[in-house]
Amino acid sequence: LKGFHTIEFLLWGENGNKQVAEISEREFEYLAAAAGVLAADAAQLYSLWNPAEGNFIDNVLKAGNGSVVYISQKSALEEIANALVIIADEVANGKINDPLSQQDLTLEESRFSANSKADFANNIRSIKNIYTGKFETFGNGKSLSEIIKDKNPGLDTQVSGDIDAAIDAINAIPGTFSDAVMNNKPAVAAAQEAVRELQKTLEEQVLPLISNL
Repeated sequence: LKGFHTIEFLLWGENGNKQVAEISEREFEYLAAAAGVLAADAAQLYSLWNPAEGNFIDNVLKAGNGSVVYISQKSALEEIANALVIIADEVANGKINDPLSQQDLTLEESRFSANSKADFANNIRSIKNIYTGKFETFGNGKSLSEIIKDKNPGLDTQVSGDIDAAIDAINAIPGTFSDAVMNNKPAVAAAQEAVRELQKTLEEQVLPLISNL
């Protein structure tokens, strides 16, 4: 096994309270190896998009005009919009739903570190970053938001509101996600519903608008 959550398990342990002194020499070796693979995967992804290396970004910039991936600008925009729907669906109907509906904490994504709420909120922030074309101080704002705002300003406002409402509802879950799944189901259900509302807006309004350009 490798990846982000393998590293999480090795650091925090089965019950989330592992101490550094309890990490064995073999586990340290495993941690170093897994972290190395994760870093290499991230570097490879960056390289594939980098104009000086894999230059995948060129396929997006030249969509419909020389791109070997996208036959039109619309096809590139549709893939981006679809990806946002997939992220929202995964959070609402997978990451939140599975442990909640089955009352099974082994299905919780970041249970060892008790970091699930932050992970879910960051998933939704990734939707915001992509939709607005901005990440903190980076990005030029050329994005789906610009297109939606031009065609339907009210929908653009709704998307932004749904994104913020989903993040707020996730953060409003009291305590850890593990505890809330068992002891505060209404708060978890409210967060799930907020994310589903975002998914619905993206799927039923944003995507059709892009497809009809």
